[in-house]
Amino acid sequence: MDGAGPFAAAPSSSALVAGHADSSTELAAITGNRCGRLVTPRQPGDTSPVDRLDQLFARSKREIEAHTDELGDTSTGRYFIDEAAQLLSALRLWAQNQYRSDQVVRDILEAGDVVALREVAHELRQMGTADAETASWTIAGMTSKSSGELMAIAAYALRAL
Repeated sequence: MDGAGPFAAAPSSSALVAGHADSSTELAAITGNRCGRLVTPRQPGDTSPVDRLDQLFARSKREIEAHTDELGDTSTGRYFIDEAAQLLSALRLWAQNQYRSDQVVRDILEAGDVVALREVAHELRQMGTADAETASWTIAGMTSKSSGELMAIAAYALRAL
């Protein structure tokens, strides 16, 4: 990681929640409490619906493409669309499993907090499903990219939100 840009270090909680008072508790839990879990996971036996990762990926990709100009027709544009759809679908899987909305996903992407992304990846691994494991590795892989590349991927993902 090159150490530059918003993905290099965690910004303060107050800077992260500016303009998002309704999600400040969720975001504070993500960025402020590095020792504990981000949120309470689903309980065993909970049968409420959560989309599958492949469904979330298809939805995310459609939504990103709907808000992308002709850059999406280039190989570079297609790369960023695909990467953004993978990141967004992984974050959405985590958020749905935690009974969170796309707003907390937006907040994570806008914050650019690599530590929070790593925590999300860890929590996904703890869920113990194949989709959660795949989503975990997707997010973990994103955190190893340069801050510039991760910022570009996040910018594409934010188009869908």
